[in-house]
Amino acid sequence: MLLIILMTIMACSGSPQTTASETPPAATIQLPGSTSFRPEGNLPLAPELRKEVLGNGLTTYLRYNGNPGRRVTLYLVVAAGSADESEDQLGYAHFIEHMAFNGTTTYPKNELVNYLRSIGMRFGAEINAYTSRENTVYKLEIPTDTPVFLERGLQVLKEWATDITFDPTEVEKEKGVILEERRSRLGPEEQAMANELPVLLGDSRHAYRDPIGTEASIRNATAESLRAFYEQHYRPERMAVIMVGDIVLKDAGKMLRQTFSFPAAEDQPSPRVIYPVIPATQMSFVSTYDDKFDKSLLQYQKIVPYEAETTIADYYDFILNRVAVEAIRLRLENISRSSEPAWLNAGFSSDYFFGLSRIYSFVVTSSTGRELEAFAQLAEEVERIRQHGFTASEVQRTIDKWRVWLSTLDIEDQDIRSNSFADEYVRNFMYGEPVPGIINERVYIKDALDRMSAEQLHQEALDILRNDEGFVAVRAKQSMAAAGLNLQAFDSLLEKARATRLEPLEDRQTQVGLYDKLPPEGSIVSEEQLADGVTRLVLSNGAQVLLKPTGYDKDTVKFIGMAPGGWVHYPVELHSSLVLAANLFSAAGLGDMDALTLDTLTAPLNASVSWGIDEEVSILNGETTRTDLEALLRLVYLISAEPGKDEVGFNQLRQYWAGQMEAYVNDPDYRFGNDWNRHLYAGNPRLQPLSADTILSVDFTQTRSIILESFARAAEFTYLLAGDFNIEEIKPLLAKHLGAIPAGTGRSSNLIEPLRPRNDAAGRHDFAYAREDRATVRMIWSAEAAWSLEKQQTLDYLAAALNNRLLDALREDLGATYVVSVSASFNPSPVSQFALVVSFDTAPESVNRLVAEVDQEIQLLARDGLSDLYLQQIKAAASRSIQGRLNTNDFWLGRMLQALMYNTGYDIRTQEQASLNYISSGNFRSLAKEIFQPGQRFVYVLRPPLE
Repeated sequence: MLLIILMTIMACSGSPQTTASETPPAATIQLPGSTSFRPEGNLPLAPELRKEVLGNGLTTYLRYNGNPGRRVTLYLVVAAGSADESEDQLGYAHFIEHMAFNGTTTYPKNELVNYLRSIGMRFGAEINAYTSRENTVYKLEIPTDTPVFLERGLQVLKEWATDITFDPTEVEKEKGVILEERRSRLGPEEQAMANELPVLLGDSRHAYRDPIGTEASIRNATAESLRAFYEQHYRPERMAVIMVGDIVLKDAGKMLRQTFSFPAAEDQPSPRVIYPVIPATQMSFVSTYDDKFDKSLLQYQKIVPYEAETTIADYYDFILNRVAVEAIRLRLENISRSSEPAWLNAGFSSDYFFGLSRIYSFVVTSSTGRELEAFAQLAEEVERIRQHGFTASEVQRTIDKWRVWLSTLDIEDQDIRSNSFADEYVRNFMYGEPVPGIINERVYIKDALDRMSAEQLHQEALDILRNDEGFVAVRAKQSMAAAGLNLQAFDSLLEKARATRLEPLEDRQTQVGLYDKLPPEGSIVSEEQLADGVTRLVLSNGAQVLLKPTGYDKDTVKFIGMAPGGWVHYPVELHSSLVLAANLFSAAGLGDMDALTLDTLTAPLNASVSWGIDEEVSILNGETTRTDLEALLRLVYLISAEPGKDEVGFNQLRQYWAGQMEAYVNDPDYRFGNDWNRHLYAGNPRLQPLSADTILSVDFTQTRSIILESFARAAEFTYLLAGDFNIEEIKPLLAKHLGAIPAGTGRSSNLIEPLRPRNDAAGRHDFAYAREDRATVRMIWSAEAAWSLEKQQTLDYLAAALNNRLLDALREDLGATYVVSVSASFNPSPVSQFALVVSFDTAPESVNRLVAEVDQEIQLLARDGLSDLYLQQIKAAASRSIQGRLNTNDFWLGRMLQALMYNTGYDIRTQEQASLNYISSGNFRSLAKEIFQPGQRFVYVLRPPLE
């Protein structure tokens, strides 16, 4: 059921306690292709999917999909995870996942990684894997430019399924990597989860099978013991191979059958074992107290049996359930911002859980000492929904959100990426989730939304929120251990709420409209054709508009508005107002509309705009459809010329964020990032850490004036649009809304305390306030330097190549870190400067060794350049990336913006292709000599205090 999953507010399939009669669909449902089904009929298999069980028991899924083009997504799914481990095998399923990348019969040791990189594939985005309690999934996104790539990709999946080598040397090296991955998960949250799961899961097998395993089990693993688990569980009847992408189905199907019709090691099948979770029948409670918690977290959860959707009527009930879940979530969201609740934040969700079950979850955060008060208000709001249901505006807003989302999907235009289909087929294989196909699903969902009523949503909410008992977990500071946070206290609050007759929530009536009080519109005064199909318009208020019509994403339009003059032109004492303006004014509405009214009015519209004030620019960013483009432009006008007037909403959100600051300022990662930035930029006063006092000092009237000063100056703005539109059709809308924004006045170009990297040799700086036995390292090379587009692009490629080399050196060779990340930036303004950052986590005692290793690799790079192996890898990846990026609206917006800001010209395609020539050992060596100077090297380490 892909469409439900794709909606960002949705989770996985399944519908607990459904009753088909509650949402009766039509007697006969007409589907595309003149096919009719009755509600009691089984959900059909997607007509575009080919599903087959081979003679050896392995299941294959095959589907054509052109997004992304010239790519095919391949998954190997193994129905074996950590729940299948015995006590002496903890972590083995995950260990085997790691070993798959450390040697197969055809690709020993690191040759598989080198091969995949050599054809332009990137780890994380196109090469990935994960292990859960119930399965292990391997993922590849293979280029189809050359037929042999797909053949070898399938061969890699087959060797992961049957021929992992388990070289003893590689097993020992990988132990260090896994232990570092485990180290990265240390923290009070992980300890709390370890306390909670055995109670929540009722002592089921899943409660004691964390996929990462234990330190002892990892250290004690051997090549022989891992192979034994592998041979026991990696069997064809417990596997699925999924292929979705830009393929010829007939040829691909033949390749699948030929590659994966291998015999099982034993004739006797070994089917998957399902370890059930039995929902608790009584209230249960767990508390974890630790002073590392900066705020209290309360969870109220309930596990229910998974009930598969087998008929069309079941699917209708499932949709009703999902809409009701969203309506409950929206109720809590509205309470959070329209009043002053006892909680800091509250949410509600539903998701697939272990052992063929589902889980409903309320999650509430509160200030220390207000835990019971926050839970009492949550219990009251839950009971209010039980007693009175949802208001008419809540129902309409929730259904409108679904309609808007549904309207954005156009399967004929390949809007959905291949990996989304592949994920759906994983759920079908693992849990039996139906796959009716999105062409049919759109019909079901639209019909269900058309028929849905407030009464049905209320009844579904009663089923979700029925008075059977659940699970309460508390995470709080140690001082709350004696504060009476116990089972009896929370149970009493629930009973009190259930015994109280509550007033229904007042339904607010919207008195204003989005298009009220339209200002006089402007006009277009000139038009010019630029390179690469870009058109430039000038409006009567002086604004420029750059237009790039494309056909990359049907019925989608992307938008950016930009003017020079960010916070670097304002006094330091206004810095907090500038950086917090967009966040705090999200609660102030727009024009005469408060935030809730604005949300209600825009719920039926597919138009969104965000904005902010950056170091050197004021910027807007948005996305819409052709139909709702006018709504987006109206929002841009309102943000620019009529920012919100709801000071009460502004002050409530300001108070909320001030209350949250304790958690942020005490968080070691936040402190570390702030501290090393302050040192790198020589104590720049703009980098003072935020505090509750600084947030409370942000003044509504002053900040609103800054917004008007920054955005109501169209003469300095350029507005960029890329996407599916006709220039002649949208010209009147551009003049009507963007042309109505005041021209404004010129701004001072003086720079006030811009960020400049210090110019002294800083050496190493340690910050001893890490809470776990883990060190976080940032090695930074930064300095002022003359910018050019060639240098910027060369530095980007150098960073990507160096990332591959350091992954091999620090992770694969030394086994001393889980991941290494190299990032780079080179900006010509407001101060022309570069920065290259090498980041990794490791054991505190390993910091010196790894820093020395990075330094050695840098010295070799500056002296000899990079080897042909890494040059070829990065050139292949860059070439593939350019092919893909050129066909996206985001790329064209970004490059038009760069051309505008840095005067690099609009021959964008030519520039991108030419950039591949910068990938050479000589170029890298030359740039490395300039960047990796001793006086430009800074090392920052977050570590625990010394004992």
